[in-house]
Amino acid sequence: MLPPLVALADLTRIPVPRTSRAGAADHARAVPWYPAAGLVIGVLLVTTAFLLQGLPVFLVAIAVTGLWIGLTGARHLQGLADTADGFIGGYGNRRRILRIMRDRQGGMGALAAVILVVLAKAFAVGCLLHHQQWASLLAAPVAGRVLLGGILATTPHVPDDPGDLPLFPHLDRAAVMAGILAGALLLGAAMTGGLAALAVLAVLAGLLRWASKQALGGFNSDILDTACELGELAALGAALWGAGACL
Repeated sequence: MLPPLVALADLTRIPVPRTSRAGAADHARAVPWYPAAGLVIGVLLVTTAFLLQGLPVFLVAIAVTGLWIGLTGARHLQGLADTADGFIGGYGNRRRILRIMRDRQGGMGALAAVILVVLAKAFAVGCLLHHQQWASLLAAPVAGRVLLGGILATTPHVPDDPGDLPLFPHLDRAAVMAGILAGALLLGAAMTGGLAALAVLAVLAGLLRWASKQALGGFNSDILDTACELGELAALGAALWGAGACL
C-alpha cells in the first residue's frame, strides 16, 4: 500500500480507496509523508481561494478556513481542545491531566482555545489573500505536519489509555526526519517569512517536547494534534510578518 496515500487517509477526510485495510506497519511508513499530505491540503485551499476571487475577502477567508477544518474533520482542533482542557484543569497532576484529556466533552478552556485558533486562522487567511500570498497559504498546512512529525520522531509516546499499544511500533525515525527536512525546505523556499517560520517551529518543537515530557512523560495523540495546529499558526504568523500590514 502506497505510504503517501495512507498518509492522506490518516490526516484528512479525503476518500482514499483501500487504505482502510492498512496495518500498523503501513501507518508507520506513512509518517514521513505527512508533510506531503499537508501540501495536498494547501493545494486545495489555494485552489478554492483562487476560484472564489471576486467575492469579498472576508467571505473567501471564512470559506477557506471552513474547508481547512472540514478536510481534517476538525480532528486537530479536537486534540488542541483536549490539550488545553487537560493542561488548564490538571494543575500539573499527570493522572488528572490524562483523565481530562480523555474526556471529549470539553470545558471552557477547550472552547476558548478552539475559538481563538479558528479566528486567528480566518484573519490570517484573509490577510494573506489580501496580499495575494498564495505560496504562504499553500505552505501553512505543511508547517503543521512538519512540527507534528518532529514531535512524533523525537519524543517518547504516552498511550491515551493504559492498554493502548505504541502508536507507531515500526516507525523509521530517519525516514521521518527526511520527510520533515523536505517539508522544511519547502517552507523556507516557498513562503514569505519562511526562515522566520522555521525558527518559530524549532522553538515550538522544543517547548512542546519539554511541556509534554514534564506533564505527561511524552506525547499522546492530543499533543500531536496540538502541534499541528500551532505549526500552522506559526507559519501563518510568519507569513503575515513578512508580508506587512493587512490593511
